[in-house]
Amino acid sequence: MAKDNVHTIPYQRLLDAREGKQAAEAREQEALLKLQDAQKELEALRDKAQQRADAGIAPTDADKNLAAAEAAMDAGIDPDIFGDFSPEALAKGVQSLIAKSAPALLADLVKQQVAPLQQKQQLTEQEAHAQAIYAKHPDLDSIIESAELDAWIESQPGFARSAYRSVMEKGTAAEVIEFIDTYKEATGKTQAAAAAPASADVQAAAKQAVQAAKPTVPASLSDLPGGRPGPATGHEALANLGAVDLAESLMDKSPDQIEAFLNRSV
Repeated sequence: MAKDNVHTIPYQRLLDAREGKQAAEAREQEALLKLQDAQKELEALRDKAQQRADAGIAPTDADKNLAAAEAAMDAGIDPDIFGDFSPEALAKGVQSLIAKSAPALLADLVKQQVAPLQQKQQLTEQEAHAQAIYAKHPDLDSIIESAELDAWIESQPGFARSAYRSVMEKGTAAEVIEFIDTYKEATGKTQAAAAAPASADVQAAAKQAVQAAKPTVPASLSDLPGGRPGPATGHEALANLGAVDLAESLMDKSPDQIEAFLNRSV
């Protein structure tokens, strides 16, 4: 299953990718071993040349070739020209350098200086190309590697199949976007994540649900089911009492208070 949980990747494609990775790792390991052997050989030659120099012995042809090779490498010449740095390889490399004319050497140096800049520019253009496509179709990787896309292309007329394959391999960003649009419209394939609400939307909906579920705090007794407001004043409280309770309450009052209550109640 691809990353978008919609498309599937053929197992053979995964095997091919694994074998390609293993082959690349094997080549890299082989190159590393050769480099290590070459460095050991170079160090051994340097030690021998230094020993002869310390002993006052005139440099041998191997010593002269080593010095020439190191000067050439310091000037930017590709070390591969000297092979494994054995005396024979050094001599052959130095002879190759002598055989080259000055303009040819200069051209090689310029090429070595310009190559990284050209590579950087190429990478920048490739990044811009990829960003334009991923901005419109972030599920591009899952689609391109899927068995569904291969099956859909194979179901098209012959002239369309070759055109689609060409767009996939070397089309412009606009052409690739148009191609994926066409595929999605024809098959109804969309990202599985597209149907899911965004994280911010989920949080907003949850907040609204919590607010709606909060109970309303009653402002007064009348807000409670079956409740009624209490008396606002002492006179009102007495007026709401029954006859027995009223008589008991008035026993604690002075004659003037009783008369005032009765005058207000009439």
